[in-house]
Amino acid sequence: MAFDDFFTGEIVTELLKMLVNISRKSLLCRSSAVQLITYIHELQPTIDEIKYSGVELSEHRQFQLNRVSEVLRSGVDLSLKVLSSSRWNVYKNLQLAKKMEKLEKNLSKFIQGPMQVGT
Repeated sequence: MAFDDFFTGEIVTELLKMLVNISRKSLLCRSSAVQLITYIHELQPTIDEIKYSGVELSEHRQFQLNRVSEVLRSGVDLSLKVLSSSRWNVYKNLQLAKKMEKLEKNLSKFIQGPMQVGT
């Protein structure tokens, strides 16, 4: 019986640790969502200005600008979903946190890749 209690205690401890990690991730996701919305609203006019400035861009560059604009719009939508989700819906918050991480990776790949080629 003591053996079973030991393993039960260990399992409960591990589950609580996992729950704390998930909760921390979703809490950080909320603050990241607010920052992301702010950054995108600051960046989007610059991208639009470049797209519609009348300067002839290559088809490839135009595609890249359109793609990054699309990713930024989806980032705003995702951030709004994060902010509107219930704090107690742990599963949904974890999914949204993973999507936020994926969005961050996509944006950093774009900034490190195509944006550096033109400079």
